[in-house]
Amino acid sequence: MIRRLFLTASLLLGSAACLAQAAPQSGTEHLYDRHGNYQGRVVTDASGNKRYYDRHGNYQGRSQSNGNGGKSYYDRHGNYQGRSQSNGNGGKSYYDRRGNYQGRSQSNGSGNESYYDRHGNYQGRSQSNGNGDKSYYDRRGNYRGRRDSK
Repeated sequence: MIRRLFLTASLLLGSAACLAQAAPQSGTEHLYDRHGNYQGRVVTDASGNKRYYDRHGNYQGRSQSNGNGGKSYYDRHGNYQGRSQSNGNGGKSYYDRRGNYQGRSQSNGSGNESYYDRHGNYQGRSQSNGNGDKSYYDRRGNYRGRRDSK
C-alpha cells in the first residue's frame, strides 16, 4: 500500500524505482511518463507540504512535513498511509501505515538518489539536471519518466 502511494504521489508513473520526495520548495511540479505523456502535478506550499493530482486534475492525496526532514502521507480521503523519516545522512526510510519498513532512498549530495526496497535490493535512481528537474530510471537503467519544476 505505501509503495503504491509513494509511486502515485511521487511520480504517478508506476515505476518501482521512484520513491523519492523532493526537498521543500513552493510551486508546482509537472510529472511525465517515459513517453512524455503528462501524468499529473504536485503542488508544494512554503512549508514543504504537498498535494498530489492525477493527469485529469483529480486530487489524489497529500503529504505533510513533520519538521524533522520526514513526511506523513494521506490518501485522497484523509486516511493515513505511511511516513518517511530522514536518516540524518542524506537518505530516507519509508514505512507503511502499520509502521513496517518498506525501503529507503540514499542521496549522493548532488540531488541524485538511489532507491532500495525493504530487502536492500536496488530498485533504481533519480538524476537531477541542476535546475530542479529530475529524471527517473529503473534498476536496469531504463528511463521511466521525469519531474519538471516549471
